[in-house]
Order: sequence, then structure tokens, then C-alpha cells
Amino acid sequence: MTIMITIIKEALMKDSIKIIAIFLLCCSVMLALYPTVSRLINKKSCNDSATEFSTTLEHIQEGSYQEAIEKGLIDNDGVLKNSDFKLPVLFKEDLERLYKDSVEYNTNLQTEQNIYHSSDFEKATLNLSAYGVSNGMYGYLKAESINLTLPIYLGATEKNMRYGTAHLNMTSLPTGGVGTNTVLAGHTGYTGKTFFDNIRYLKEGDVVVIQNYFETLSYKVCVMKNIESSDIADIYVKDNKDTLTLMTCSNGGATRLLVICERNDIK
Repeated sequence: MTIMITIIKEALMKDSIKIIAIFLLCCSVMLALYPTVSRLINKKSCNDSATEFSTTLEHIQEGSYQEAIEKGLIDNDGVLKNSDFKLPVLFKEDLERLYKDSVEYNTNLQTEQNIYHSSDFEKATLNLSAYGVSNGMYGYLKAESINLTLPIYLGATEKNMRYGTAHLNMTSLPTGGVGTNTVLAGHTGYTGKTFFDNIRYLKEGDVVVIQNYFETLSYKVCVMKNIESSDIADIYVKDNKDTLTLMTCSNGGATRLLVICERNDIK
């Protein structure tokens, strides 16, 4: 009897060791796969955001968000009642105000760009919720040559940069036009997510596109360079040019990589 009990204990111990070994192996595989799987999930999320943005533009409603609320036409999530369209809707009057205020801001910026403080960049230039925009997106950035699609959020906060690319306050809003320089920042080396990691592979002449609420803006890469983190000369507006500047960390955060793009069809 004692021998049998001993044999059973030894068998259970061996099985326990096998189970632990299998468990540890599974954990190792999961840890190894996490970055890849996480990047794929994040990429799909960014692509879905861009698709939803474009779809929403196809369903712009007459009037304003406030009027629709007062008339009971939409629910608390901004979705039209009794409609097959299940995304939050935008309204023509609100977007007209947003465009007017954006252009006015950019025009004033041409003569009011001053010395910056790092905290200035983190502020949202405009409160998009005041224009009936509930998801915080101003548009999205796309560069097909590097398979890049990212939503654009206002204000270079850590929160915004965890989900897409962030517009630096005190630089031109991404509406385009002569005398504008839109600066967008994105992370490089963010665990489990790919943001601006691949902008270093952009080449002169590559096309970079911004889709906003009003039109599609197409730019071409013209300059790529590394700068010191304290060097802010390239975020200023360039006279008679319509530019887009992409910014990310390089050399382990010691410097910044800039991709400067110019728009040819300036309006």
C-alpha cells in the first residue's frame, strides 16, 4: 500500500512539473507574440478610425448639433434616431464654424508666433466638442508608401499620442493654405504600437495626405533632417508656403527627426 501511494505521488509530481512547464512555455510564447499582435490590433484600430471618419463625412446633416438635440433628433451618443447610420453625425453649420475658426486661427498665427514653452504644445487649439465632434478627431494622416494611417488629435498630450498623431498647439491647424505649417508629432518605439516609427523610410517626393472635415490635402516630402530637441525653428510658419512637418524622437530621444512636406496645389 505504501509503495502504491509513493508511486502515485511520484506520478502526480511528474504531471505537475509537465503542467508547469507547459504553462511557462505558453506564457513565453504569449510574451513573444504580444508586440506583434498588439501592433496589428492598433493598426486595425487606426484604420477603422479613418474609415469611420470618411463614412461620417458622407452623412453630414443640415443644421447644427444643438438644434438636433433640441428637436430630439439624436440620442446622447450623437447618433441619429430611427436611422440605419449608427455613427455619431456631424452638422453643416458646426463644420462651417469649425472651418472659419480654424482659418482665422491660422491667419492670426502668421503674425503671432512667439517663443514657445513645452506646455503650449499640449493644449488643444480648439475644443472640438463645441462643434459637435465627439471623438476628438480633426482628421487623419495617410502615407501609402509606408502603409501609415493615423487619426489626428489636437494637442500633443501623452493621451493623444497613445492613439494616433497629435497636432502641436501654436502651429497651423491642418486646413492647408498659404502661410501655414502644420506640425504633427508621433511616438517612435512605443511598446506594442506603431506610430511614427517608419517615417524615417519616407523618401523625397513621397506623398503624405491629410484628410480633414473640409477637403483632402496632398503634400510631398521635400526635406528630412535630425535636429536638437531644443531647436524649434522648423515649427514656424514659412512665408508663401503650405507645409506639413512630421516630428518624432530619434537617437533614443536625444534628437528629433523631422519630415518636412510641401503642398504643390496651394490654394
